[in-house]
Amino acid sequence: MKVAVVGAGYWGENLVRVFYELGALEMICDIDKNRINQLRRVYPSVFFTSRFDDVLSSSVEGVVISTPASTHHELVKKALLCEKDVFVEKPLSLSKAEAEELVSISDEKKAILMVGNILHYHPAYVRLKEIVEDGAIGDILYIYTRRLNLGRVEKERNVLWGLAPHDVSLILDILKEKPERLDSFIHEGTDMLDSAWISMDFPSNRKAQIFVSWLYPFKEQKFVVVGEKMMALFDDCADWNEKLKIYGYSMKKNERISLQKKALFKVDIKQKEPLKEECKQFIRCVQNRERPETDGKNMIDVVSIIEKCAKSG
Repeated sequence: MKVAVVGAGYWGENLVRVFYELGALEMICDIDKNRINQLRRVYPSVFFTSRFDDVLSSSVEGVVISTPASTHHELVKKALLCEKDVFVEKPLSLSKAEAEELVSISDEKKAILMVGNILHYHPAYVRLKEIVEDGAIGDILYIYTRRLNLGRVEKERNVLWGLAPHDVSLILDILKEKPERLDSFIHEGTDMLDSAWISMDFPSNRKAQIFVSWLYPFKEQKFVVVGEKMMALFDDCADWNEKLKIYGYSMKKNERISLQKKALFKVDIKQKEPLKEECKQFIRCVQNRERPETDGKNMIDVVSIIEKCAKSG
C-alpha cells in the first residue's frame, strides 16, 4: 500500500518520516520548492511534485493531507472524488456543513476518510479509556483538560481550531454523548485569538471544561477524568512512566470540615510512538477496508462544537 503526503511542513514532515519508515511513502507534494529540495536529499527514492493533480492521477491508494486547515475541504473533496482513501490532519474542515459533505462523498465512494487526531492512538490514552470502560474509576462526574503553551503560534487558524479539537474529540469519545449546552469565552489579543475556555454540559448531568492557550508561561497538556471512586490523569508532558496516573480518594466528614485524602497508583504503559500507531491504523484500514477510530463521522460533532464556540465566544 502506497501513500502520497501533501504538505511537508511543520507537521507534514513528521508524517513523511513515519510513512517512509513504514515502507508506504511513494510521493511528497509541496508548493515550497526549497522544502522539496531539502527533503529530496533525505528521501532520494521518493517522487516529488508541487502539483496536487499529480497526486490525484497517480497510482497511490492513500492521500495524506497536512496543509492549512482552510484548504482541507477542497483537497479532501478532490481526493475522494478521485476514489482515493484519505487521511487528513485535524480539523476535518472549518464548518459542520463542509464536514458532512466530505463524509457523504466518502460514503458514496466507499472510501476511507480518517482524521488525524494523534491522542486517540497514544498508548496512555488507550489505557485510560480501557480503565474508564472497565468501571474502575466509577461513574464519571467531570472531565477537565488543559492544553497550554508559549511557542509556535499559527496565524492561519486560531487557538480554538488549533488546539481544542484534541480534547473535544477525547471527551466525546469517553462520554459517548453530545453536549446539550455549550458555553465559551475567548480572549483575542492584538493580532489573534490566543486563549479560550469551553464548558460543556451533557444530558447525563456530567460536565467537561477545556482551557486552551498559545499565551501561557509553560507547556501543559493534561486530561483529567474524575469518577465517583477514583480520578485519572493523562499528562502528556510528563516522562513516559509518569504519563498515566490513577488517584484513589476518600473523604471524612465531621461537624466542621471535610477532609479529602488521595492515594496514587501509577500505570505502566508500553512505550510506542503515537504517530506511528496512528499511521499504522490508516494503512491497516485501507488494506482491510476497516473503519478508522477517528473517521469522518466521528469528527463531524467535533467540528460542530468548535464552530459554535468560535461564533458564540
